[in-house]
Amino acid sequence: MTDKQKHPGGRPTDYSPEMVEKICQAIICYSMGIRKLCEKFDYLPGHTTIRMWLGKYPEFRNLYLQAKRIQADLLFDETIDIADDDEEDNLIKINRAKLKIDTRKHKAARLLPDEYGEGKRETKSDDTAKELLIAAMKEWSLKRMQENA
Repeated sequence: MTDKQKHPGGRPTDYSPEMVEKICQAIICYSMGIRKLCEKFDYLPGHTTIRMWLGKYPEFRNLYLQAKRIQADLLFDETIDIADDDEEDNLIKINRAKLKIDTRKHKAARLLPDEYGEGKRETKSDDTAKELLIAAMKEWSLKRMQENA
């Protein structure tokens, strides 16, 4: 391969429906923030690029926010796993677990205040949120395909 044929290297920076889908899937499947996700998965653009896209592409912002709402359920589920950990406890482990739980509860409450905030509802709507995300992604993909046709 000649120098001209070499891949330029670095992270992807091109905005595309495929990249939006990868970003949203990573958010939904992992409880990490966007900075950690970008560090973990080198196929994602850098976190600063994603943050710029949030301001530049309203449809991406909507999908991103819906993915973050779904992530709130994952964060809240992790609080139960942490609390149920049966490892030998000492004061340091207990305090660390409490901090992890409180942090996840706080983040979940910020993402879904109706469900995890102080005035939380009795039922969860994660199926509705997932359906909304899927519908929005389909609608957005169709819109992009029509624009490119």
